Amino acid sequence: MTYLDNGEVRVGMDLALGGAVTFMSAKDHPGKIINSADLGRQIQMSHYSGPWPCEVGDKKPHAGWAGLGWNPIQTGDCFLNPTYVTCDWHQPWPWTRFTATEGWAALVDDNDWGLGVFKADGL
Repeated sequence: MTYLDNGEVRVGMDLALGGAVTFMSAKDHPGKIINSADLGRQIQMSHYSGPWPCEVGDKKPHAGWAGLGWNPIQTGDCFLNPTYVTCDWHQPWPWTRFTATEGWAALVDDNDWGLGVFKADGL
């Protein structure tokens, strides 16, 4: 792990996972924000493409993942398979069918604190 810490925010990148962000905490909100329990949850690159469903030879995706298509992510999947082809899905998560209507989005807890992304030029 490599950490960046400015006294307000601490961000950890796992170099064994290609530098994916696996840890984040804040001075006013100690504790881990990122759930890194398996290889599919880090802040990482993710590339969506076809075919839908993604089938490789006789390997077929879990029914819940079939609509996602080919999605090679940086670290791996929720079944601890390192990445090269990711066509698995564990359960429907709130952001799977989410379309941002503004240039930002965030996942927050019950106290409206969490992590968001912002794109300066809008959508």
